[in-house]
Amino acid sequence: MLRILNFKIHKHPLLEGQSFDLTNPKEDDVKNYYSLIIGPNGTGKSYLLNYLIEAFNEMVLIQNESSYKAKKRFSLTYTLLGKEYHISTESRNYVFKCDSRTVSVEEIKLPEKWLASSVTINDKFPILNYKRKLQIQHYKYLGIRSASNNAFISRITINTVLYFIEALKKGKGDILLSVYKSLGLNPELQIVFTGGPMLKLEKKEGRYVMYKSEGKLLEPHISFIKKNKSKTNYRVDNYKKYLEAPQRVKAVFDFLRQEKETFEKPAKASMQLKYKVNISTKEGVNKLIQDWDLLSAMLDLEIIKISKFLITKDTAFKYEEASSGESHLLTSLHGIVANIENNSLLIIDEPEVSLHPNWQVDYIDILKSLLDSYTGVNAVISSHSHLLVSSLKNEESRITSIKRNSEKSEIEIDELDFETYGWDPESILYNVFEVATMRNKYFELDLRKLISMVSIKDDNVVEIKRLKEKIEKYIMPNQDDPLRLVIIQAENYINSKN
Repeated sequence: MLRILNFKIHKHPLLEGQSFDLTNPKEDDVKNYYSLIIGPNGTGKSYLLNYLIEAFNEMVLIQNESSYKAKKRFSLTYTLLGKEYHISTESRNYVFKCDSRTVSVEEIKLPEKWLASSVTINDKFPILNYKRKLQIQHYKYLGIRSASNNAFISRITINTVLYFIEALKKGKGDILLSVYKSLGLNPELQIVFTGGPMLKLEKKEGRYVMYKSEGKLLEPHISFIKKNKSKTNYRVDNYKKYLEAPQRVKAVFDFLRQEKETFEKPAKASMQLKYKVNISTKEGVNKLIQDWDLLSAMLDLEIIKISKFLITKDTAFKYEEASSGESHLLTSLHGIVANIENNSLLIIDEPEVSLHPNWQVDYIDILKSLLDSYTGVNAVISSHSHLLVSSLKNEESRITSIKRNSEKSEIEIDELDFETYGWDPESILYNVFEVATMRNKYFELDLRKLISMVSIKDDNVVEIKRLKEKIEKYIMPNQDDPLRLVIIQAENYINSKN
């Protein structure tokens, strides 16, 4: 069981010195745990998630590179498989403990995976370069950015297909089916491939003509390797694998010859290799997995590329033409299904972005259903959505509220220790997010209670003060707001009793 007990950042303009308790150690008998962080914009929620990911990334580098010096200053306490681990890089002398006993860095056990899922281009999650990806294989970025500040629809489509295939190869087809059912999607899908950038066919009479020999197939790849000899390059590594595997190259060549009519077209975009699969049938799944060995070789060699992912709802729709809510949610869920393992850390930043309220209501239940096949997962979720709050039960979650104290210019952290499961939206907006919508019945009940207690000169001054402090947050800026008079009368009564 993985549980992040406490995380503290020592150097940050906003979060420095703040201590975040993300789970309740008394609630350790549930399969998976959900740590929800709420708060207005500018309170550092995304930076907190980023630092938590970076902390585990740094631990891998510290364990594997004796000369590596941590760039982040943090203290982290978590439990994993019955042991409690504590790590601190606050000073140059790092501290590593297991069950309060000082240990070497090699004795610190890390989660199986830590996954960072996001559907916004503004997430703060790290994107590793090729070298770091090879070193830190525990970490997987499941967001939509391709680099620090950009995202491409084509890349999102490609990632979703690769997650889809990976999930099927790991025997997670049933989990995908349950996700599709929850979203009203059918199990029939279609992947469309087109000619890739390294398919260097000659053009005759306005159309491409198929290779006559295997040697021609790898000529552009050999040329690319020679030009990039001194560089660490994932394309070079992919190509080299096939220079040493002539049988796989022959299989690719034979397939291209077999599909000659597909590839002898006037343009690469019209070379459409369509692959249909129904994931509710074992035959369809098994055939796709069997064929993927060849298809993945062609993708590695960039002979073909993934062009479209067609998903069936009422009618088939192109993945790239789906609504932003649909495409983002599907990318996120496919990524989680493909990569999650027992005893993993799953970090999700603002999953409600672009989601219809109906899907926001269902999101936590869909996530729980997805994780039901696993144990020991700690999901840490940052959100502005009041609709996510009502889906969490006290015994399986901890809700942390981050607020800005404008007077002190610092943030304040509170745990919401009351049950919110099944609450209606108005109650959550008022009692959790401290937003009073027009004619909010809970605000009205508190207001009526305060007026009544002051009117009858009730002796419960503590309760009157609590209600006064809660309600005065909603005074309008204009001086004519009648709520001001209620607050003044309450203040006068409190002062008279004191």
